[in-house]
Amino acid sequence: MRLIRLYSQDPQANPRKGVNIMKAKTFVVIAAALLLVAVIPSAAGAYGKLTHEWVVLQGFDLFKCPGPEPCACPQHYYPELEQPLNISSSPYPWWYYPPANLFTSQLIEGGGADAHSHVFDFEVVTGSHFWDADDSDELVESYMPFTGYYPNSMDEARRTLKIARELYLNGDKTAAYDYLAHVLHAIGDMTVPAHAHVNPHALNGLDADAGDSYDDWCGLVGNESEETDTFSKNHGRWTSDHARAAGGLVTIPENAQSVYAGIVEGNNDGLWPPAAPGADFYYLIYTANQFGDYYGSMGFIPLSGDGDGDADDSKHSWMNYGAPPFTNVDDPPLTQDRLLDNSRMLYCTPSPICPFLPETCPLSFPSCWQFWGSTNDDDGDLSKIASTNLVYAYRAAASIIKSFRDSIDTVPPLTEIALEGTAGHDGWYRSDVLMNLNATDETSPDYMMTQWRYAAATGYCWFPYAGPFIFDSEGIKDITYRSIDGLGVEENPSPATIKIDKTPPVVTVTSPQHDGFYLTSDTLTLDFSVFDALSQVYSFSANLDGTPVSDGQVFDLDNMGGWHTLYVEAEDFAGNRSYQSVEFSIKIHATINHKPDTLNDKSSGNPVTVYIEFPAGYDVNLITVQTVHLKYSGWFLDAADAPTEVKDYDHDKVADRMVKFSRQDFITALGGDTGNVSIIVDGQLIGGTEFYGTGPVEVISPPK
Repeated sequence: MRLIRLYSQDPQANPRKGVNIMKAKTFVVIAAALLLVAVIPSAAGAYGKLTHEWVVLQGFDLFKCPGPEPCACPQHYYPELEQPLNISSSPYPWWYYPPANLFTSQLIEGGGADAHSHVFDFEVVTGSHFWDADDSDELVESYMPFTGYYPNSMDEARRTLKIARELYLNGDKTAAYDYLAHVLHAIGDMTVPAHAHVNPHALNGLDADAGDSYDDWCGLVGNESEETDTFSKNHGRWTSDHARAAGGLVTIPENAQSVYAGIVEGNNDGLWPPAAPGADFYYLIYTANQFGDYYGSMGFIPLSGDGDGDADDSKHSWMNYGAPPFTNVDDPPLTQDRLLDNSRMLYCTPSPICPFLPETCPLSFPSCWQFWGSTNDDDGDLSKIASTNLVYAYRAAASIIKSFRDSIDTVPPLTEIALEGTAGHDGWYRSDVLMNLNATDETSPDYMMTQWRYAAATGYCWFPYAGPFIFDSEGIKDITYRSIDGLGVEENPSPATIKIDKTPPVVTVTSPQHDGFYLTSDTLTLDFSVFDALSQVYSFSANLDGTPVSDGQVFDLDNMGGWHTLYVEAEDFAGNRSYQSVEFSIKIHATINHKPDTLNDKSSGNPVTVYIEFPAGYDVNLITVQTVHLKYSGWFLDAADAPTEVKDYDHDKVADRMVKFSRQDFITALGGDTGNVSIIVDGQLIGGTEFYGTGPVEVISPPK
C-alpha cells in the first residue's frame, strides 16, 4: 500500500499552508541554486540509522524495566518480541544487537530506516520528517525549499500508526511492527531541534561541516564505519538507565484524551488512529517536538529555540516549555574531535563578503560564519541537549510501544495450577509435589509465557515454566505464578503454597517404661507426648489395653496385676503417622516370711522355708511353683517342687503358699554376708501374672 499525497507547490492552491509562506520567502535569495541543491543527499534522516535503532533498543529495554532503579531482571515482558533469532548478517558490532526475532528485527531496522520508503514514500528531501507543532493547524504541511509542501511528520506518523494497528488486527504482525517502527522513528525525529523548527539541513552536504550539530553528533548518516566508531562516544553514552532516572515511562495526562478528541474533530479525515493509542501518540509526539523546539538548530535558517509552545492553552499544562528537565550524566567530558567542536554551533550567512550558499560555506571563510550562542552546548559535547532530548526519545519510544500493545489487547491470560502428590490435611503433602501450570489466552496466545517464583524472593527474577516442576524438599514454599500473553499483557500474580512434610511426628512415652514393672501397691501416672516440628500434630490417641486414656491420668494398680500395653499414635497434617507401644508388668505385691528367722551360715541340713502371702483379690493357689525364685546378690535360687502347700501359716486369715529352697545354695549365695539382708522372692501365677516380694533375713556367723 502506498500512501502518496499529491500537493500543489503553490501556496495559493493550498490555503492551509499560508502560515508557511513567510518561511518560503526566506529562501528567495537562494532560488538560483536549485540545480546545485538538487544533488545534495537527503536531509530528512534526522538521527543516524544506528542512533534511531539505539533509540528503539533503549526504549524496548525501558519498557521491560521502567524502573525507577536498574533491574536485575525484567519487570515487564513482550514475548512476541523476545523469541530468540540470531541476527548473523548485521553489519554492526556483535554487542549492538541482542538476540531478536523477526518482529524485533522489523522494529529495530524499521526504526533505523533513513528513507521512510513504503511508509512515507519520499526518497528525497521532504517535510515528512518535520513538524512545527507551535502552529495551531495540526495538519499544516511543511514547506521545503525548492520542493514544495509535504505532509508533516505528525501527519504521516498518525496515519502510519493507524495502519500498524489495522495490520496487526488483520494478522500481519511483521508488517505491523515495521509500520510501528516508523512511528518510533518519527517521534525520535521530533527531538531534533531542526525538525521541530522545520529548518532543513544536510547531514552530509557538499561541506560536511555545514550540517546540524546535534543531528550529526548523534550519528553520521552515510558513513557506517565512522558511525560505529563514534557510537560509544556519543549517543551510546545515554542508556535506558538514564531514561529510568528521568522518570521511566511517560505519564500521559488526563486531558490528553480530550485534547486529542478536539484535534481529530477539527481535522477529521478518517486517518487518525482511535483514541487508544491515538491520544498517547499525540501527546508523545507533541512533547518530543517541544523538547526539540526548546533548543537551537542550524541549517538553511539558523534558529534558536523558542520554548514557548503553541497557542493551545490545554497543552500548556503538559510540560515546562521554558526549561526541560535535564538528565544528569556523571561521565567526564568527552574527548573533543571534529564532531564535538564548538564551531558546529555556527551558521553561515550569505553576504557580499560571503559568496556561498549556506550549504556550501567552507570553514576556511570565517567572514561567512556567525556564532549564535546555542543552549545546546554543554562542555562542548552537546551533553545538555542529549541528556534531555535523546533520553526523552527513549522514554517516548517505550511509552508508544506500551500504548500500541494496550490498544490491541488488555485482557490478561488465565493460569490454573494443579498440584499432584500424596495429600494430607489442610494442603499438606507427605511426598514430592508435582506442579502443573496451564495458561489460556483468547487474544494473543502465540508466544505466551508462564512464569513462577518464590514469593519471598524479592529482587529475584521469575523462573520460566517449561513443564511440570517437582518440589522435593520439605518445608513451606510460598510461590506466585502468572502468564504473559504474546503482547506482554500480564496476568496479576496468583499465590500458591506448597507444603511438604515427609517426617512423621515424634511420640514419646516417659511413663510407664517399656518392659518395666510396677507393684499392685503402687500408683501409676501416664506421661506421654506427641510433637511435630513442621506441619504440626493433626490428631493423636492413646489407649491402655484398648481403653482410651489421656496424658497425666493416674491409676491405682492394686487390681491391675498382669501384663499391660499402652499404645499412643499420632498423625501430622501431612498424614504422616507414628506410634509407640509400651508393654509393662504390674506385679502382685507379695508379703514374704521365712523360717528360720535367723540363719546360721555355718549350719547345714534343713531347707529355707518361705511363706508367700497375696493381697486381697489374688490367689496364692495359682502360683506355679516352678517359676518361684529366691534372689540375692545376683543369685537365682529355684524353689523345690515339693513339698509345697497352701494354708494360713501366720493365722491372719489369709492363705499363704509355702515353698522351700536349698539352705546350702542360699548360704553360698550370701557369699559371707551377715546381718540383716534382704531377699527377693518372685514368680508367676497360672496365666502369667507375676508377683514380687521382699523380706529381711538375719544371718549370723558364729565362731567355730
